[in-house]
Amino acid sequence: SNIMTFEVQSGKIKIQANIKVVVEAPLIELVENSTHPLVFGDNLLQYLNQIVQTFNTHMHPGELAAGVIPVTPMTPVPPMPPATPSLLSNKVTTG
Repeated sequence: SNIMTFEVQSGKIKIQANIKVVVEAPLIELVENSTHPLVFGDNLLQYLNQIVQTFNTHMHPGELAAGVIPVTPMTPVPPMPPATPSLLSNKVTTG
């Protein structure tokens, strides 16, 4: 059921729709005078996975202490897990 209610005394507006609600404007503030921008979740997910891949595949070339003593390699570290789509909202999109 589609519902639109304005509760003046409590300062509440409720919009409920069976399919979706579209808000379209040059500037949308979810909180009055908000200053923090939203990110495009799919782009952030791709960027985070690039960082994870770079971290998991990076190599340290042979290193020497004092220029002559071989440095013992670090103990193995488990690979960093990739970012997953669970970070993305299934209800809110932007763009």
